[in-house]
Amino acid sequence: MQFPLSSMKKFLLITSLFGILLTACGGSSLDPNAEPINIGFIAPLTGDKEDQGIDGLNGLKLAVNEINVDGGINGRPVRIFAEDGKCTMVDGAASAEKLVNVSKVVAIIGGYCKEETLGASPIAEKGKVALLSFGSGSTLSDGTVGSGFEGDFTESFGEPQSGFESAMHAYSAATKLFEAIESVGVESDAIRGYLKK
Repeated sequence: MQFPLSSMKKFLLITSLFGILLTACGGSSLDPNAEPINIGFIAPLTGDKEDQGIDGLNGLKLAVNEINVDGGINGRPVRIFAEDGKCTMVDGAASAEKLVNVSKVVAIIGGYCKEETLGASPIAEKGKVALLSFGSGSTLSDGTVGSGFEGDFTESFGEPQSGFESAMHAYSAATKLFEAIESVGVESDAIRGYLKK
């Protein structure tokens, strides 16, 4: 019996094979002494929306794999620190607090849910860390319209309608972030300025 592959699985299979091909062909090399660039990720990794969160994380992993195979960003490897935001403001804030103050990330990709982003946004603002939401829409899960996270530190990539879109939004957020870091460095003000262009 054959099982059909979902579009997300097809996408990940094709891009994984592409990554293996790039590695075999030999991309640029990473500087073995370079300090990694830490990127945070917040999404629901457990619970009702875990599939979308995990798909988003896979999209980010794909982007990180591609950039690292190609020599990193200016010779520096990129490293992911993922936190479970559980689609709540409290967990989004706790996740951002850990990423900003413990993991020392230069930027956060997330949240997937509006509540996570609303919880993470003040922490990112205070820590002067760029926050690129890959899934937050304009409506909270209780049906009310949320606001307040679209400040100087936050950019939203819209509300994905499928796991494939979650992966693509996270991938797009990552590639835009990597372009910013490659152009202006890892200083948070410079990254945020670049992203606001």
